[in-house]
Amino acid sequence: MVTIEYYSLPLFDFSMEKNSYTIDITNTILTSQNINSCNSQDDEKILSSEQGFENEKKIENELNYKNKSEVLPVPIVNISGSNSNYATVINDDPKNWPPTKKWWILFIVTVSGMLSPIASTILYPAVIILRKELDTTEIVVNSLVWAAYSDKFATRRKVYLASIIVFIISTIACAVATNIWLLLIMRAIQACGSSAVLSIGSGIISDIYDSTERGHAYGLFYLAYWIGPFVGPMCGGYFTEYLSWRWMFWFLTIYGGIILLLILFSLPETFRMVSSSTDNSSTIRFNPIAPLKLLRYPNVTLVIIYISIISSIIHLQYISVPRNFSKRYNLSSSTVGLLFIAPAAGCAIGSLLGGKYSDFVLRKKRSENGDFSYPEMRIHSIWFGAFLVPSSYLTYGWLLEKNFNIIVLMILWFFGKVFLGSLGTLVVFNSLSTYLVDAYPTRSASVIALNNCIRFMVAGTVAILEPLMEDTLGTGWMFTLMVSLGIISTCFIVIVYFKGKEWRENVLSNSETSKKDSTLKNEKSKSSKKKCKEIGSVENGDPSELTSKNNNKHENNSIVVEKSLKKKKVKDKDEKTTVSSPFNGKSPKTKKQKVENDALKSEINDNIVTNDIETTSQFNESVSEKIKEIPDHLKISSYRITQTTIDSLKQRGIESLFPIQAATFDLIYDGKDVLARAKTGTGKTLAFALPITEVLLKSNEEGSLKNVHRGRAPKVIIMTPTRDLAKQVSSEFESIAPNLKVLCIYGGVAYDFQTQGLRNGIDVLVGTPGRVLDHIDRGNLKLGDLKFICLDEADQMLDIGFAESMETVLQHVKQHKESQNKGIDYQTLLFSATVPDWVKNTVKKYLRTDYVSVDLTRNTDTKTNENIRHIAIRSTWKSRKDIIGDVVTCYAGSGSCVIFCNTKSDANELVLNDKLKQDARVLHGDIVQTQREITMKAFREGKFKCIICTDVLARGIDIPQVDLVINCEPPKDIDSYVHRAGRTARAGRQGIALTFFKPQEENRILNIQRCIGVTFQIVGPPQPQDIITATANDAVKNLESVESNVLPYFYSTAKELIESQGAIGALSAALAYMSGYSGGIKKRSLMSADEGYTTLLFRFTYPIRHTSYVRNIFRKHFTDLPEDAVKRFNMTKDMQGVVCDISTQYLEIDEDGHLILGGKQWYDAETTTLEVAKELPELVQTNKSFERNGGFSNGYGNNGYGNSGYGNNNGYKNGYGNNNG
Repeated sequence: MVTIEYYSLPLFDFSMEKNSYTIDITNTILTSQNINSCNSQDDEKILSSEQGFENEKKIENELNYKNKSEVLPVPIVNISGSNSNYATVINDDPKNWPPTKKWWILFIVTVSGMLSPIASTILYPAVIILRKELDTTEIVVNSLVWAAYSDKFATRRKVYLASIIVFIISTIACAVATNIWLLLIMRAIQACGSSAVLSIGSGIISDIYDSTERGHAYGLFYLAYWIGPFVGPMCGGYFTEYLSWRWMFWFLTIYGGIILLLILFSLPETFRMVSSSTDNSSTIRFNPIAPLKLLRYPNVTLVIIYISIISSIIHLQYISVPRNFSKRYNLSSSTVGLLFIAPAAGCAIGSLLGGKYSDFVLRKKRSENGDFSYPEMRIHSIWFGAFLVPSSYLTYGWLLEKNFNIIVLMILWFFGKVFLGSLGTLVVFNSLSTYLVDAYPTRSASVIALNNCIRFMVAGTVAILEPLMEDTLGTGWMFTLMVSLGIISTCFIVIVYFKGKEWRENVLSNSETSKKDSTLKNEKSKSSKKKCKEIGSVENGDPSELTSKNNNKHENNSIVVEKSLKKKKVKDKDEKTTVSSPFNGKSPKTKKQKVENDALKSEINDNIVTNDIETTSQFNESVSEKIKEIPDHLKISSYRITQTTIDSLKQRGIESLFPIQAATFDLIYDGKDVLARAKTGTGKTLAFALPITEVLLKSNEEGSLKNVHRGRAPKVIIMTPTRDLAKQVSSEFESIAPNLKVLCIYGGVAYDFQTQGLRNGIDVLVGTPGRVLDHIDRGNLKLGDLKFICLDEADQMLDIGFAESMETVLQHVKQHKESQNKGIDYQTLLFSATVPDWVKNTVKKYLRTDYVSVDLTRNTDTKTNENIRHIAIRSTWKSRKDIIGDVVTCYAGSGSCVIFCNTKSDANELVLNDKLKQDARVLHGDIVQTQREITMKAFREGKFKCIICTDVLARGIDIPQVDLVINCEPPKDIDSYVHRAGRTARAGRQGIALTFFKPQEENRILNIQRCIGVTFQIVGPPQPQDIITATANDAVKNLESVESNVLPYFYSTAKELIESQGAIGALSAALAYMSGYSGGIKKRSLMSADEGYTTLLFRFTYPIRHTSYVRNIFRKHFTDLPEDAVKRFNMTKDMQGVVCDISTQYLEIDEDGHLILGGKQWYDAETTTLEVAKELPELVQTNKSFERNGGFSNGYGNNGYGNSGYGNNNGYKNGYGNNNG
């Protein structure tokens, strides 16, 4: 029984609920009980993704072993609800996407970023009077609306699409407008549509880039934005002069259409948010001006004030340039236009270098701070820009005021604007904009929209006042006034630098307090309402409902797992269905509720993984036989099958057909060529053997096949890629049609028996291509009477190595037919579990044009049998040889196991491994055929339980008793994995496919997982308790098989043992010896399976960024631990945990269960816990070797964080950030 309670993350203005779910694992009964609801205010719940850094000092205080006074107010969602539209924080994190994917997304938002400034300025040459209305009004107001929607409803892509569509429609309307009023209205709507590009584009960059990369990304993004105002007027002037003003709008329409296509087909949804586990679709409240509430936070307000003043200075200059240079120096309009090249170049350089410099400063500060960072560190990058801005603009103002020499002024203008003014402005602007996103990443779109709104409003106001200020004060004093305001506002940034971190922590703390108060208030309110409702229910004659609810109250907020063996009897069923819930057997009130309940039930069940290792054989033994009504389309009686064949099938226990057999029977029987694909273990051999047999029997009865004399040529030829599969197919035909003469031919055995069989005459020939060709060349095999040609495992038969032989065989068939004046009157049947695209193209020359393709895997998510459980174990090559015996013991139990090796030498080496305690035999191509047949016969009969082989057994071989398939390493191709795994879970049984992989082979596991649609459960190697339990159970079964008449011979010895060791001690020693573990069992790492290491699991109540967080704990608090005592640090997938291996000699567990590391006791803190890992959680993919990930200062791949990437040399002796650390 599993009870799961979870909380919604309080980031937005939702009415969320706290829920619990109880899952009965044995019967898959799920109940849901609403406990209470709590309302969270809109922006009080803002949570920074940098919280792990902000709380660095807190965890250090807590790790002083006694101080537990500080609690991080970070509620975490454990299980997501079924009906949520949000992705979880950890799954498919856009920050983990490949760099090429991120660059493509950045390209799309950058190109889109030019849309608004170009659309705003393209009319400058034609309609100057519209400038203020269309440039500073709608874009300001509407950007707030789009940003609020994007942050509130967790979607960037949909908002992008909606805004671009609005833009395109309104632009087309502008192009065809017949009067100025319609043009003005459509331009306003157009500005509304284009206003999303800044805020939503900023949000997307925040979603996909880590804080140390955002500066560079924002630099590229704003590059397009600042270039737009220069591109727009140039395009507008060209269209106005040479074409028509309407062409400006057609150009914008085309541009918008390109962006729409890019977003529609290339831009994925990037917003990721921890979701509520309840359906909030009816309670989300959309507030279009919600971003304004961010002004309540002083760091936001002060930063935006500073950005607005600096932005106003640069706009002030742009406005003053035409009048000053025309009036003072009599420059023409075209010459004045050229002056804007300088600020354009400065903006471009500032955007590119400013972003890179901002990221560089953040990384440097983080390195100096013990590899921990927080958003305010980025502010270091603005100081030199804050100096360049006032100096350059102040100089510009006074040079104009004094009518300085035009040549010198031009030189200073270009130099100052490129390298000082615009560059400094963009460094400041990019760094502080990125800071806002770093500080409030979950509200990135809103905070950027708020920033744009206010700075545009301030800049617009300054633009209106510019003529008045310049006429009253003069150019020099006007710029002196504005620069003075900029210098004063720089003090605001200094304050934010020192106080910003504290302010944000206070927001989190106040948010948690407010949440608790609100929760208590709502609990009281709901409790009162609930009580009244319950009393009402009793009064209305339903007292059971009140009893049910009272019996199911939850008393704690923990996850409770009640383990039970499946063999135990289930308690009274009524006790599990007393909870009044959507899953207690009652029908949901509405169709929507039923869909939600089913989805939630499925989602939670899919995520439940027990800690017990249960062998497949135990599961298969525990499945009770249930009599099910056979559907009509699967009944044998529904098909044209003779009674003789039905009787033969019943003797084998076959009462109905499998889907692939039912789908192809009539097609083959009626003479169609067929290409069939079905999953492994679903009866493909019988699918072609049964209809072929019935056609032959029918033809014999009707006399159409009169050639039944001695020496008759075969009517059917079936070719397989391996000898063993040929033997199996041959046996299939013999079992269902004993009256037909079947011959199996293959290499590795003498020709005499096969030649004699062909001379005697046969009906069905099964063989491998090589031996079939040999007999054709010797003149032993005639193919003129063929009615069927069938290729089993068709994809391999048509691949390189077999294709040439297949072509030759078919040429001989054609020649033999022509020699008897017969046409191509045979059917061609191709069957396989895998049919790559190239096969579909190749088969066209073998099949008739009207052939039928039957694919039972097309509409399924997985390409393998659904009854297969896919497991993967990380290990080194050395350790896997040591633990493979334990794996077989724990996962196969008393069932059979097939172990696949990639080479014959590996198979030969493994069969001699003394760690493989099971009786094992080897089988591969070098084993003589007679021995292969003896080995396979003994394995089928259960005389030994483990067979070690190469891919000779990967395809088609049907051994129903196989419960476990092991891949010693990932197969070289996807199809090989499908076929190998298909040796288990056949004919409706359950099975396990387990694959060992080295850390650097993790990509191969992920590729298999992606291509065939399965999910690997990454587990650690079997631990001592698992091994002991499994082997003891097998030993007990062996004891039960001892004949009672031999027991008296051992009574005297048993009595002596009991007297000396006691009954329990003696029996325990006997079981240990019988199990093969009398020498003891060493602890193994869950990550690499190395002996002598124990895997530790650190858990945090908030996300962290690096394993160095834990390395610091060891470095600072467990100084007696040697450098190499702890290694293999890896992040958990949820970013709230770290696993590592510690040498077992440095780990002790006292009587109270406390962990002692290197002689020093560990104490859990309220935000940090440590335990010995019982199972391996899902880890972040690293693709790095475990063997290189050692030491307290090691990075993700080499040996320590150093100057060259993630580290150069070893150890922690000399600290972080240099070549020795």
